Amino acid sequence: MMSTSSNTTRPPVIRVLVVDDSRLAQKYFRENLHRYKDIQLVGLAGTGEEALSLAATHRPHVVVLDIVLPDMEGEEVCARLTRQMGIPVIAVTSLDVAEVERVMRQAGASLVIPKKGLRPEHMDELVHYIRHVASQAPRFRNERPTSRGSATTALTQPPFPIVVIAASTGGPPILRKIFAALPATFPAPIAVVQHIVTGMIQETQRWLQEVTPLHVTIAEHNMPLRAGTIYLAPDNYHLTVTRYRVHTIAIASSDTVRPSADVLFSSAATAFGPWAIAVVLSGMGDDGAEGALRIRHAGGYVIVQDPSEAPIGSMPRAVIKRQAHHVILPAQDIPQHLVERVRQYIINPTEKPNP
Repeated sequence: MMSTSSNTTRPPVIRVLVVDDSRLAQKYFRENLHRYKDIQLVGLAGTGEEALSLAATHRPHVVVLDIVLPDMEGEEVCARLTRQMGIPVIAVTSLDVAEVERVMRQAGASLVIPKKGLRPEHMDELVHYIRHVASQAPRFRNERPTSRGSATTALTQPPFPIVVIAASTGGPPILRKIFAALPATFPAPIAVVQHIVTGMIQETQRWLQEVTPLHVTIAEHNMPLRAGTIYLAPDNYHLTVTRYRVHTIAIASSDTVRPSADVLFSSAATAFGPWAIAVVLSGMGDDGAEGALRIRHAGGYVIVQDPSEAPIGSMPRAVIKRQAHHVILPAQDIPQHLVERVRQYIINPTEKPNP
């Protein structure tokens, strides 16, 4: 008997964020994009700040960006979307395309197209551009089904989750215990800000490498971001992350925290959003508290060491005081909790884990 089942597969869904401060334009997109079965509208933003927040939360494959916004320059929004988050941008303008194309291309836009009317044929043309830009994006290609009934799940390159850790006084022995308990297959990069006396970071790197199967390195500017690698902030530099790389920023003489976990955490919130996992360990002061709150607001996850067992409980207490945490754990329970959190991304890499 001949089977009636079909081998036809649905096209992969392209997640799209639209940025336009016109209420009429937003209504047009909301009412018309659903006609295309391979397009999912994940958000509508009316400002640059809202666009960056929604992009961090929803991880669209493509952003359609009207370059005239009430709060930020279009090229700044474009640059942060493309360079910090790795999200392709289609820039839309009511101005002469030739006048703005060079600027927007320099900011990272994949395409610069004229803003047309609100007719169905205009939406057809825009969707054609969206499909083209998405098809060129590495992340979208990696998420597409590889064969009928199967899909890629390995997180060997972005998008993968990231773990960012803040530690100060009493931190190195705790880091050593945590890293010793992580498996060699831990599928996420780890970026660490450890407040320490200048000149001691090299010894700390060697000391940590003794006990962990993961690769421990002192971060250098523009290093590729790789799963299974621990990046330590170097002397006299802040450490930041983008979707694909780590970066170092020279510390200014006016900076009171050297290096700053808030700087690292804030960059992770922007670049990874719900894929960011923060850990705040023993230390004096409140470094990391503001950054942890930003990660939580971006949909990420925050772990703090139980202040009652920390050698110095000030840093985890500061996070708790701001209600920026999700869970309070003794240090010995943090490694397994990290493994369990990251495993959720592996099981369903295109979705945000449950809080």
